[in-house]
Amino acid sequence: MALDPESIDLAEITAKLLNKSGRVFLGVVMGRTAIRDEVAAMLNCSLLEAEQLVDTLIGRGFIVRQRPEEGPEQWVLVNQ
Repeated sequence: MALDPESIDLAEITAKLLNKSGRVFLGVVMGRTAIRDEVAAMLNCSLLEAEQLVDTLIGRGFIVRQRPEEGPEQWVLVNQ
């Protein structure tokens, strides 16, 4: 059965990620991969489905890419 991102409570997924992993994931690729892996494990879904859900979280503003003045770019979870 395919995962339907529209049927998932995005705020709840974000809150679970915040509680488990913290607010910031470092590195554009490494950070996004870590988020995807956490979502896949949390929902027991495929990596492709988790990647699609991460895309949805980014598109809806639950995850934001930031470039600090120093250090690597990062993905920040936004508690909405």
